[in-house]
Amino acid sequence: MRKLLCLLIILITSGSFSQRLSNKAFSKSGAVNFLLNDSEIMGRKTYPEIINEGNKYGYSIYREEDKFLFDINLNGIYFKLLILSKPIYGNNYEFFPTYSVGEVNKYYYFFVSDKDKDNDLDKEQRPQIIETKISLDVNYKVSRRVIDRYFSFLKNYYETAYINNFKTSTPVQLYVQSIPSYKKTNFGVLTLNDIKTSHTIYRTNPDDYGDPRQIEKEAKVSYGTDYRTWESTSGEYYTDGLFGISYKDKFFATAMEVMKNNSIKNNKTKNNINELKYFINDIDIREISMYDLTAMVNVFLNDCSEFNIPTPNINTLKATFEPLEGNTVALAFGMNNDDAIVIKVDPDKWQKASDAKKWYILYHELGHDVLNLEHGEGGKMMFNYAEREYTWEEFFEDKEYMFDSYKN
Repeated sequence: MRKLLCLLIILITSGSFSQRLSNKAFSKSGAVNFLLNDSEIMGRKTYPEIINEGNKYGYSIYREEDKFLFDINLNGIYFKLLILSKPIYGNNYEFFPTYSVGEVNKYYYFFVSDKDKDNDLDKEQRPQIIETKISLDVNYKVSRRVIDRYFSFLKNYYETAYINNFKTSTPVQLYVQSIPSYKKTNFGVLTLNDIKTSHTIYRTNPDDYGDPRQIEKEAKVSYGTDYRTWESTSGEYYTDGLFGISYKDKFFATAMEVMKNNSIKNNKTKNNINELKYFINDIDIREISMYDLTAMVNVFLNDCSEFNIPTPNINTLKATFEPLEGNTVALAFGMNNDDAIVIKVDPDKWQKASDAKKWYILYHELGHDVLNLEHGEGGKMMFNYAEREYTWEEFFEDKEYMFDSYKN
């Protein structure tokens, strides 16, 4: 009897949860619409209107002292940034899993010209970029499996309701992108779609006759999920599930891409070829601290992205200095475990190595850990022994061969 009762409780609970996760319930929720339907806001609603609507669903304005509109430069284009933030607990208008703890942040970018960038934002201004980031804590009440299920439903609903009927091109994959754009919160893989929406403007002036006017909007929309592990001030590690959306007016998205490419071309003009080799994702690796192993690992992941090599979702990134036996400088412990990067480095041998050798050894170990390469795969960089010194030229040539070999 007790087993039957427990089974009945489980069925009622799971049935209740699945009923909440329904397209019908989502489509009737104004909070879900505000969370996901950025086409109704981009280029259409002013920032006071956005604030008022967000307030209805529990969002508050992110402030720093008395400031709530922040100056942002994205690839040479100036914006004023408004952030609406909402803690996830209590009133659950978006059907988050029961006992969820986390946060929703909405980022609204309003274009300003060079001459107006130091002035107050016009209250009639509408946003050209809207980005959304949902963070859900993984804990003993809300497991990763539960978060995966919710995000999977959210992604399918988002595609069905706001993407599939408006696509104008084939979706493409973007690797290691940041949402929000101005801040380093990287998503491993996002899906990008070009979409076109339209809305009707009704004439309210009695002297202005004619039919209602149809306005079309083209946008570039990227979205996806990921996980991040972060360390608290007390030294404890926590994991968050992330769902992100970047909704950009196509004109501004294209302009930002052109500005970025021009910047890269200008850098190539200013610097010779040898200098450019030191730059990975616009970062000069010679300026990275050789004792910040996590920063060095992130350079490798960005390098993979530049070679268009997707990297898995990393839930654990642990790179530490620990004594190792013999002549071993570093060892990888996360090979064939795509959820984790675990690297140990001998501090004494590391200190004696040149910068070029440090990078060479780290790329060798990450070739094992991230790319799952064995010795003898990936060229000279994956050779068994690393007991001699290496030049920068060897590092650049051998890592390029390793990446090209991996892709082929």
